[in-house]
Amino acid sequence: MPFEGFPEDGLSFLARLARHNERDWFEAHRAVWDDQIVPAMLSWCAELCEELRDVMPRLVFVPRVGGSLYRLNRDIRFSRDKSPYKTHVAALLWEGGDKHDAPGVYLRVSPSEVLFAGCRTTTARSGSSLRCRTRGKPG
Repeated sequence: MPFEGFPEDGLSFLARLARHNERDWFEAHRAVWDDQIVPAMLSWCAELCEELRDVMPRLVFVPRVGGSLYRLNRDIRFSRDKSPYKTHVAALLWEGGDKHDAPGVYLRVSPSEVLFAGCRTTTARSGSSLRCRTRGKPG
């Protein structure tokens, strides 16, 4: 299905979620997330993946929540802010290899912004090695 943008109702849902960030409200309005936001983001990611194929031939797109799409639930274990949900939708496309140790493209959409960024994710081991190399020490 071709990407046709994010539905106004979907963006409105994210704005209202910022004001009503609680489980009962979310569950009562979950269909907007499932039927509008997720399909729009998957569609955008699929088209973008095809567009970038020439410059990133091993770009990986896993079309599901928990694959390329980040879950809406926040990790609140160590946070002072106990709001259970993010108020944006986000995805990661990565180039080959392990999702958590590869260059990629990060996408995030909220009612107030669209973020499109190149990134490099690292595991603890490769991050340590990278930090050592940037300080002039052997990795």
